[in-house]
Amino acid sequence: KRDRSYFRIPPYLDKIGEKEIIFVTLSTLMYDSQGKILGLTTVDWSFEDLNKLLGQFAITKSSYTTLIDLPNSKIVFYPDKKLIMEDKSKLAWTNKIQYTNLEKNKIFKIEDEKISGIEHDIYYTVTNSDYLLAAVINKKEAYAVIGGIVLRNVLLSVVTLALVGFFIFIVVDLSIKPLNKIISVLRGIASGSLELNERIHIKSNDEFGELADTFNN
Repeated sequence: KRDRSYFRIPPYLDKIGEKEIIFVTLSTLMYDSQGKILGLTTVDWSFEDLNKLLGQFAITKSSYTTLIDLPNSKIVFYPDKKLIMEDKSKLAWTNKIQYTNLEKNKIFKIEDEKISGIEHDIYYTVTNSDYLLAAVINKKEAYAVIGGIVLRNVLLSVVTLALVGFFIFIVVDLSIKPLNKIISVLRGIASGSLELNERIHIKSNDEFGELADTFNN
């Protein structure tokens, strides 16, 4: 068996109506009791709700967040829409990060980074799902505010950064759980440890629930 429980393809843009939305396809392999691959199950995950959440982030007037898919080196959230789906190297500060053995879920800081001639502090973390999440803070704006308020907002933002990273991990995990439940039943039937009339217990109104209902009927 493979070490990873799921795999994902590079993010891609697709249209829903007139709106372009970023998707990523998550896939997991199905095995029988001997570890032989039976097939592949996939699900498409939209970044729409997550990007709305990131767009609401603000410590100062011009502070913002950035989200990067590290395995594919793609920018999946950035205030300037022209940079969406571009390589992360388009953001000069990303070249200062030592990616080798970068500890996950730990907050790092790049100080006095000049962006468009203005100094910024950049707080970033790497999630369990290999996304780099960064908060880019305008130093001049930050220090123009009373010191105590700045400190409070920075601390709150760092906590928010960690929580959003955890949110990404949870969403990916929840996307995989129904797949694993379906795979478990199919694997049991294939190995003979479960009867053909075994039921898949998934209560949801999405594609997984529909698939479970179709199988059960």
